[in-house]
Amino acid sequence: MAALLAAPSEQRRASIDQYVRAKVAAVLHFDDVDAVDSTVEFVRLGLDSLVFVEVKNSLESAFGVPLPASVALQYPTAEALAEYLDGLLTTETTA
Repeated sequence: MAALLAAPSEQRRASIDQYVRAKVAAVLHFDDVDAVDSTVEFVRLGLDSLVFVEVKNSLESAFGVPLPASVALQYPTAEALAEYLDGLLTTETTA
């Protein structure tokens, strides 16, 4: 986590985005993380709210931050969610 937080913001967001896409790909049983486009809404990829709970729990565990149950609705793409997580992580370290 320290290496991630020490990375420049653009690189940090790209790493978080990659992680989010990897988790989404895993729960959807995609063979390749690149099958998850950062800008496509989770529901269009086939994620429903029940399946997203698994992604949410994994993200909470990996990043050590609580996420609201509605996080997939508030941040409906990997790109938006990565930006939100980045904001949480950088706020946590400066607080």
